[in-house]
Amino acid sequence: MGDNVEEAYLFLKELGEIFNWQKYEPDTASSEEISTILKDYAELLLHWMNSEPISELCSLVIERRNNDYDFLDRDRKIRKRQGINSGTPAIGSMDESNLSI
Repeated sequence: MGDNVEEAYLFLKELGEIFNWQKYEPDTASSEEISTILKDYAELLLHWMNSEPISELCSLVIERRNNDYDFLDRDRKIRKRQGINSGTPAIGSMDESNLSI
């Protein structure tokens, strides 16, 4: 799936330019780690486009976040907004599972 993730990432990047995400999604689009964030989204998008059931998508994200704590929340803004973990990894916690889902 590696090559496909890169292609999906490039597509998302192009969409960002077309739809001016810098202006309309400044919190995400102006992130220092935008390429990493878009690669996360590209990976998840490909699984979704392969018609994987939602339960498998949730399991995938939880598993990925166990190995990569910041998957889909690279700048930890979601955690900060939700008051989850105060930036400290708590792998397998209910907060982390709920955030992942």
